Amino acid sequence: MNPDDKTTETTTETVDTEATEQTPEAVAETIADPLDAITDPDELRKAAKAQRSIAQRYKKSSVKETPALTTTKPDISDDVVAKVNRLDLSEKKRQFGYKNGLSPEETDKLFKYAGNDKPEEALKDPFFQSGLTEFRKQNSVKSAIPRSTNRTTSSVEGKSFKDMTPAEREKNWGKITNQE
Repeated sequence: MNPDDKTTETTTETVDTEATEQTPEAVAETIADPLDAITDPDELRKAAKAQRSIAQRYKKSSVKETPALTTTKPDISDDVVAKVNRLDLSEKKRQFGYKNGLSPEETDKLFKYAGNDKPEEALKDPFFQSGLTEFRKQNSVKSAIPRSTNRTTSSVEGKSFKDMTPAEREKNWGKITNQE
């Protein structure tokens, strides 16, 4: 073709419409509303009524197809629930005891004393406080280890413990143990 030539050639080709991309205007023309072709008002009412019934059927079928949300709890055995509750209580006791400077035994006694009440309130109770003090005293006595002493060997009437006879030791026991 000559560039100076102003005539155009037209060629006809067959194009597969499924493989080509269409413009929005072309799509709108091909999807024309069939109700636009109806000019009789009675026929238009019948067609609109048919469209509404189709829409209602579609709406009902789409509602049935959606799965219902279930709020049922998963099937968990009572044994598992009991174990989880015990672990939860154990962790609560441990954290409470650490926070308030209590030993595990003291924490167990506090929770037993508190029952269904709050353990914070039971800890402030003067009755429990006196019991806690006494419990701590008993534990310190049970676990008491004698202190080391810097005392020299005692002597009574010029004799050391080692040099005394058993009768002299018995007679002077109060002086030896500093009870007299």
